Amino acid sequence: VTPSRRERERLREQEGVSKTLSEKATKSPTRSPSHEAASDPSLCDSRGRLLKAPRNAYQIFQRETDVRARVQTKHPEFGLQEINNRIYKKWQDISDGDREKYAAMARKHKKEWEKANASAPPPEPQIPAPALRAALGGGGAEGGIREWL
Repeated sequence: VTPSRRERERLREQEGVSKTLSEKATKSPTRSPSHEAASDPSLCDSRGRLLKAPRNAYQIFQRETDVRARVQTKHPEFGLQEINNRIYKKWQDISDGDREKYAAMARKHKKEWEKANASAPPPEPQIPAPALRAALGGGGAEGGIREWL
């Protein structure tokens, strides 16, 4: 039998436990230099941190036209997948001239993002698995990566 919420709170008080899991979850995580707030809000995510990558034309189309909010209000019964499908269909239906407009906005956004992100440390290089196996002496049953691990 699991204790009720009041019983759990009473037990925490008796044991001197100060924070519940939900209180610990609200603690803000430490931010790396690449996630410092940028002065331009278009270069930030919803939490005000610098984006990890610049937005592409499709993402800018979604933000500029506010199509997601319109689909959600028109069809509140839709799940995430159906909403994304509708947005993509709208993206496919716009003219090539409009797409080029969003592509130009994406190129401009990328330049601004690169300028804002210039002071951030470069990302750590990712070693592809085949190159890692080769560097560690193969990946067969005898020797190589299996012995190393």
